[in-house]
Amino acid sequence: MNTKTQDGFDIFHPAHFHPLLVYLASDSAKSINGEVFRAIGDKVWVYRGWKAVKMIKNDRKTFNPEDLAKLVPTELMKNLPSKLEGVQTPELLLS
Repeated sequence: MNTKTQDGFDIFHPAHFHPLLVYLASDSAKSINGEVFRAIGDKVWVYRGWKAVKMIKNDRKTFNPEDLAKLVPTELMKNLPSKLEGVQTPELLLS
């Protein structure tokens, strides 16, 4: 599988993944827990269940932890659907 775009941007280059890990391990992300993220190239998604619900892009540039510290709370995590949206509660499952 070709992982480079027509302009030569390699979406699966390892340099694109570690900034998200560094950000998530930092104090800037201390309120984020129980989330599922996906990082490919210049894009980061947040998931609800098995569905991506939002994405941020970085114009064919690798994110850095400082950019993620600004963009994740203000763009990616803002106004997300509830984690419980569509989830069956134990009471409903047992009734």
